[in-house]
Amino acid sequence: MPFVNPKLEKTGDGDVVSEEVEAVERAEPESALRVYLLDPLDESGIRKFADCRGAPQIDKLILELQRMNLMSMAARPFDLEGILAKWANDQSLDGRLELLQHNIDHRLNEIDPNRALRQPLNREKARRGARVLAAAVILTGEPGIRVPDATQPDKGIDAETVLGDWEPAEVQALLERGIFNDVLYGIVRFRHREVRELLAAEWFSHQLRIGNARRATEILFFREQYGHSVITHRLRPVLPWLMLFDAEIRRKALKIAPEVAVEGGDAAHLPFAERTTLLHDIVRRIAGDEDDRAARDNSAIARIAQPDLSGDALCLITQHQDNDDAIFFLGRLVWQGGMTECVPALSGIATEPARGIYARIAATRAVMTCGMRDQKDHLWSHLNQSPGALPRSLLAEVVDDADADVVSVDLLLASIDKLEAHDHFEATGLRQALHGFIDRLPICDDLGEFQPLAAIVSGFNDYLDREPYIERRECHVSEEFSWLLGPATHAVERLVSARSEAALSSEALSIMLKMPVARFWRGENFDEYKGHIHEMVPAWKKLNDALFWRSVEEGRERLEATKEKRLIDEWAERWIEHYWNFAVDRFHDVLGFVAMRDFLDDKLVALSLAHRLLMQAGKPDDWLSKLRRVVEGNSELKEYLDTLLNPTKSQHAIELEEADARRKIDVKGKRTRATGNARNGSNA
Repeated sequence: MPFVNPKLEKTGDGDVVSEEVEAVERAEPESALRVYLLDPLDESGIRKFADCRGAPQIDKLILELQRMNLMSMAARPFDLEGILAKWANDQSLDGRLELLQHNIDHRLNEIDPNRALRQPLNREKARRGARVLAAAVILTGEPGIRVPDATQPDKGIDAETVLGDWEPAEVQALLERGIFNDVLYGIVRFRHREVRELLAAEWFSHQLRIGNARRATEILFFREQYGHSVITHRLRPVLPWLMLFDAEIRRKALKIAPEVAVEGGDAAHLPFAERTTLLHDIVRRIAGDEDDRAARDNSAIARIAQPDLSGDALCLITQHQDNDDAIFFLGRLVWQGGMTECVPALSGIATEPARGIYARIAATRAVMTCGMRDQKDHLWSHLNQSPGALPRSLLAEVVDDADADVVSVDLLLASIDKLEAHDHFEATGLRQALHGFIDRLPICDDLGEFQPLAAIVSGFNDYLDREPYIERRECHVSEEFSWLLGPATHAVERLVSARSEAALSSEALSIMLKMPVARFWRGENFDEYKGHIHEMVPAWKKLNDALFWRSVEEGRERLEATKEKRLIDEWAERWIEHYWNFAVDRFHDVLGFVAMRDFLDDKLVALSLAHRLLMQAGKPDDWLSKLRRVVEGNSELKEYLDTLLNPTKSQHAIELEEADARRKIDVKGKRTRATGNARNGSNA
């Protein structure tokens, strides 16, 4: 059988193979072939990719991609390379048309110098050939293009026939360019639909400029059907691009179906008068509750949104300010077009509790992306002061585009108290917005006087300390605000990664202790922040030790509150899997704890920790001698060490085991009840 895992063999000296190895050998052989797919890049991935390529002004680039609705294209690394190439040259993406044309030129270049020498093909000829093939694909509806000498002659369009005056080597060279995907069973395809449609439109545009070809070309796009002019279905996707190149085609298309202008292409290149008419027509139909789903789409708005329409947008906002559907469209138009003049008109709608949530979200995004700093802060303050609960999705919009500084941190902390109740199963975008905001926050401000991250850590911890708790005895984490633990841990991790002294603050230590306990009690129903803090804490000895002793201190306080036994064993805290950790290389540091801690119970805790490290290291004689020396002169320490070295199951140990067993049963029961309640809530 091909691609099977190699079997493990027994050793030649007769050693017994472990049960794990035997189990592997007994199992059915699995295929060693693994198929991996690359997920689309999210915003964070695009940022990292751009940073690795040395792209300038990455924040501005991301904003441009969002406004032009190009994030899906940028999510593909192959296309992102082309986007970054244009960005590096121009510091602008210009528009969809310019970007796609740039990418086409970029992908039609030969990237293999050896292949370019064997079969030169200049870019202009390559583009003409690509246009012909794109038109052939559109007209036939056959997406596949057969490469020369393909073994399946009945599949796909024959490229050599379509490019009849080309040499076979030239056809082969064209089909090897990056505009097409890799050959599969002798067939290639255009890598992207929009590229194919734009190239086909360029070919049709050329035909319209040739002598008597206009009537023959137009009849392919427009037909008479039952006394009405209609657009042919197959060529409709090409029309939004072709409209940009030919005024007569544009006139006929807009007369039949004005919405076709925003179904694709780049409506920003339409003449101003036609874009104005188109905008007013779209808003009129939305306000009149006519079916215009294509126009409501974000991509459609992005194609028409340009700053020169600000006056018309402001007029329409005033005219339809009571219509939530129209405001939802116009708010996104203002955001994507960067229409700063419209911000004051939308600010009042964003803060009006009686308005529909989607109209408020669109208005809020417009203010936060296009407004000046004082306009954004005024909106946020007004939301914090307005009566009633603050929708979480609305705060997410504010936080997404908030300036990352202490002022915004203070506004955010005030907003949390006004939020509507958290629903674990409702997606509002607030959690992601908070993580993005935390990523943007500097450790210190420009003057080095304030620490925004430290401020947000302190504020989050105040909320997390509020009663009632998840579990009264063991888990002192606020039931209501436990959803903040992920963002709070993220903020602490950033402090730790920078080795900021703020990471040693009481609030930061408290958050680092809360997360593992909440994870234990909430289990699979808990959204834990997946970071690297568990690796960072032990690597920073000062923080690791401070966190360890803080956990011991809190554990002791819990025991004292219930009048239980003394805390003298580090296992009493280690079982919860805290972020602190001591490897065997810390043995001598732990010996120092035994000698230097003032409180006897702390010395005993350190002694139990030193004993564990001793045993993990294989009980070296010199370590044992040092351990015995450190307890000399203290009878209780010496007795405790003897107990550790010669263990017997004491009554206290039995009680600890029983308490641990009861705790696990209790936790399991609570998890089961929580899952049942959640399911019942979702079914209600």
